[in-house]
Amino acid sequence: MQQFQSLQRLLIFYTLSLTVMLLLYYVTLFDGMKKHSEQHSIDTFYSLQHSIIEHAAPVDSEIKRILEQPTFDHLSYQLILMMPSGQTYIHHNTRPNESAFSTVAFPTIGTSASSSSDHSSYTVNSNELTGIINLKSGHQIYIVLRHEPFVIDWISYRYWLPLMVAIVLFFMALLYMLNRRTNWEQLLVYTDNLSSRAKESYTPPPFLQKKSTTEFMLLGHALSRVSYQMHNDYRRIKTLTHRLERLVNQAPLPMLMSIRHGQISFYNQRFEQVFTPSTQREQGYELTDFVEGKDEATQILLKTISSLRVARTLMVYGLENKQAYQLHVTPWFGEHGQVHGFTVIFNNVDEIFHQSEQLQLHNQQLQLQIDESNEAQAFIGRKLRLPLEKIIDSLEPIDPSTLTAQGKKTLNTLIATSQSMLTVLNETLTTEEVEVRKTRLSIETVDIYKVSKEVSNLVTQEIRQQGLELIYFFAPDCPRYIETDYIRLHHILLNLLKNAISFTTSGYVALTVDRVSEDKVTRISNQHLTPNNDTTMPAQTSYWIRFSVKDTGVTITPERQNQLVNILNQNSEQTNHNLVEDSNIGLSNANSFAQLLGGFIELSNAVDKETIFSLYLPYPHATYQSVYHRCSQLPHIHLIAIINQPLVAEHLQRLCEYLTISVTIYSTLDRATVQQLKK
Repeated sequence: MQQFQSLQRLLIFYTLSLTVMLLLYYVTLFDGMKKHSEQHSIDTFYSLQHSIIEHAAPVDSEIKRILEQPTFDHLSYQLILMMPSGQTYIHHNTRPNESAFSTVAFPTIGTSASSSSDHSSYTVNSNELTGIINLKSGHQIYIVLRHEPFVIDWISYRYWLPLMVAIVLFFMALLYMLNRRTNWEQLLVYTDNLSSRAKESYTPPPFLQKKSTTEFMLLGHALSRVSYQMHNDYRRIKTLTHRLERLVNQAPLPMLMSIRHGQISFYNQRFEQVFTPSTQREQGYELTDFVEGKDEATQILLKTISSLRVARTLMVYGLENKQAYQLHVTPWFGEHGQVHGFTVIFNNVDEIFHQSEQLQLHNQQLQLQIDESNEAQAFIGRKLRLPLEKIIDSLEPIDPSTLTAQGKKTLNTLIATSQSMLTVLNETLTTEEVEVRKTRLSIETVDIYKVSKEVSNLVTQEIRQQGLELIYFFAPDCPRYIETDYIRLHHILLNLLKNAISFTTSGYVALTVDRVSEDKVTRISNQHLTPNNDTTMPAQTSYWIRFSVKDTGVTITPERQNQLVNILNQNSEQTNHNLVEDSNIGLSNANSFAQLLGGFIELSNAVDKETIFSLYLPYPHATYQSVYHRCSQLPHIHLIAIINQPLVAEHLQRLCEYLTISVTIYSTLDRATVQQLKK
């Protein structure tokens, strides 16, 4: 019964409640009987007073006659009649089962009597009523009335029925508690057997519906369903544990898991065999304790792995065995999209890496042979191309109408043959080796706003994949249309943007189109890509259009900048070819095309590791059409902007000044800014 203390306490509380209720009933009953006895004594006193007052001067015989009435037969009393003359008569009577009055005493009625009037007064205590009756004739009557004793008739239902009801209710509660105890014992046994006898099928509780309450049936069914779900979860955990043992612990590849901050929380047996981590180390291991990156960028990424949000494959080397590994890092996220940790798999590619190096060396040798062949081919092509172009330039101006039919046929044959040979030469020579003549340019009116937007849209996807920000700005005071070659301009801008993206790992890439004066162009440093430009500048140029590509990538040192300028201006096609391969762009083509369009490219470094490539093209007209149009309603507008990018803020400020819009720009949104905005 020790484990059913709650039932014990409930039964004790129920028993105490019944006992208290029974006691209250009997106390109330006996109190009522006592008050009834006292009231009977009071009524008898008033009846005696009424009978005596009817006689103006009662004598002893009259008092006897009054006391012989049936009302006073079953009363215990002592009556003292005192005549005005002092003569005294005493009358008394006692019930058979009571003791007689032992003394005769005149009762003393104080001022605190229970009831008093002009003729009488009395007091009542728990045993008797003491009173005095004063008559006008001078007679005084002293009376002592004993209360009727309690007569308990146990045959009466008032006495035995409440007790029997309490006993019946007690036994009903006892039977109910015993039944509940039996149910709890069955439920506990059923619960203890759930874990050992759980099956795949549903097992109902062993309760009989007629002997168990509804809540026990519901609780039993709930426990059975929980047991079934626990069994399924146990089988699933066992299956997953088996898979974990086979796929992770016994995997042929080293694997580990790290928490969000980079500390290793788990590694499999293969990792322990390859890298042999010490179990005596108090502090946790990090990934950089076992491997190092292939280059500086990879090493930085390994140290700041907590900022990784996408799966990456990195090339690393073991610190001890110096072998090459492909490191597959995959972040895993919580339910709210936060990075909780990383899964890392090592793939040993040391043998493949060495084979790749040998193949690269062999490819370099083959490439050297190909380059030598291309050099010879290019040399021969250049020697043949210029004469062919001169032939075509000489034949095209001839007017066929001045020739005979045979002459026309001969002229067409010469032109077609020359152009066919020139096409073959152009297809044979590499793009960076072709010196396109200005006579082959397609000069037309070009919408530079549209061209710059198209180029920006082409690189948007690549910008987003690398986590960079693309900033585009077309100056409001810049002409929208210029006379140039659309294809060449598109090619130059695309190459400059791709070059900036390839060398930028974080930050932004910005394309800005604006207008500069001729005086400013003349003051530009000679440190651009074509300082020895043989292209003749336009004789009459009012403005220059500048296409600036700015990035926050790797800073070009002055030595590297001079080297880049010198290399790009050398006349060695092999050198140019290698440089273009290294940077994965056609800077040499962009340089050549810029010269053909009458402009040049400037290279400069700004603060905060910003590199700027600027393309300058001439604009000979004094008037132009702008992209933005002023409106008379704009000056009434005040613009408030919160921009944390200084370059974007600078562009917005410039645009608002052109459109005569007042603007206030904040770099951060803090409490002080909010208070200032409210004012």
